[in-house]
Amino acid sequence: MFEKYKYISFDLFDTLVFRTVSSPQAIFSLVPIVYNERNEREKIKEQQYYIERIYAENIARKRRNKEDVSLEEIYSYVNYPPNINEKLKNIEIELEIKNCVMNNAIIPLVQECVRLEKKLIITT
Repeated sequence: MFEKYKYISFDLFDTLVFRTVSSPQAIFSLVPIVYNERNEREKIKEQQYYIERIYAENIARKRRNKEDVSLEEIYSYVNYPPNINEKLKNIEIELEIKNCVMNNAIIPLVQECVRLEKKLIITT
């Protein structure tokens, strides 16, 4: 199947890995819940965070004039104190990892590419 190709490309999300949430933005609903569970004194409003997180990403993309921006860039536009932003960003990373699962159906294809010593390209 892959013999005639030197390079094989796979998309990371929705091909190699699936998210266990309905959309990438669904993670944004979970972040403030986890944050509030872990912080007795400083609570944040869940809906407000969700809106701010989406807005911050849109601003970061517009300012960079690029589709892809880093979490650092996004969180520079989230309106919480730096120490809270850092906690929120780390929770988002943690939840992204916890809510990703490998696509077991594609593993044999990747293994075949490796066996054939193909150059693999993984994109997002």
